[in-house]
Amino acid sequence: MILIEEKKYLELLQQARQLDTPEKSFRFVSLMKEAYGFDHVSFATYDESADTYIRVSGTYPKEWIDFYRSVENREKVDPVLRHLKRHKPFLWADMTDMSPEEKELMKNSYRLGIGPNGFTIPFRSSDGHMSFLSATQNDISAEDWRKKVSVLKGDLVDIGKILHAALLTRIGVRPPSIDLSERSIACLKLKGCGMNEEQIARTLRISTRSVKNHLKTAREALGTRNNEQAITFAFKLRFIPLPGEGSPQISS
Repeated sequence: MILIEEKKYLELLQQARQLDTPEKSFRFVSLMKEAYGFDHVSFATYDESADTYIRVSGTYPKEWIDFYRSVENREKVDPVLRHLKRHKPFLWADMTDMSPEEKELMKNSYRLGIGPNGFTIPFRSSDGHMSFLSATQNDISAEDWRKKVSVLKGDLVDIGKILHAALLTRIGVRPPSIDLSERSIACLKLKGCGMNEEQIARTLRISTRSVKNHLKTAREALGTRNNEQAITFAFKLRFIPLPGEGSPQISS
């Protein structure tokens, strides 16, 4: 099981940043479904305080959408929504603490082609706005689905972060921007080329302490835990140029 081609992945990231209409969002989740071989993909913004959906873009069949809308108090009997509040990605197979009403809802979702192989990733802004990305696929075993999710989780998280920001913009909420200085970008790029802090400092003619501070600032801005993750995410978001596009200009 392999990831999709890097070129296709970067194209998806770029398109995700340009979703300013519901029509574009629907086309995007359809492209994502085809690219990764999923049965369905859905992305929604959810008002946690009111327990209600705000906007949804997805490929679910009309039969399921009509059924879901007909369910009374659906936000109260949907186990996926309940698990969102834990703010961690989860496989639907791991929702083992369902109430009878929740089990009945999921039974109907399976009947209409949604699950049981499902995976959901929640995204939550510091101001409380929440969205989530879900994918399903039923032509593989539960074990193979778990393996596929393990391989693709990084891709889905990266795409979901961008979708979250784009969707918040559409509903009039300004997401926090990622602002990296020229120095931070240069330090990330040179770190990605295999240089250590001392080598980067000599190349940029700054102190080693400054290099460490720039790398720390970049990690925090990108929401990553280490330099390797920061380099990967900066590359995917095009802060670090692709091969052949040249290096960032560094002010003296």
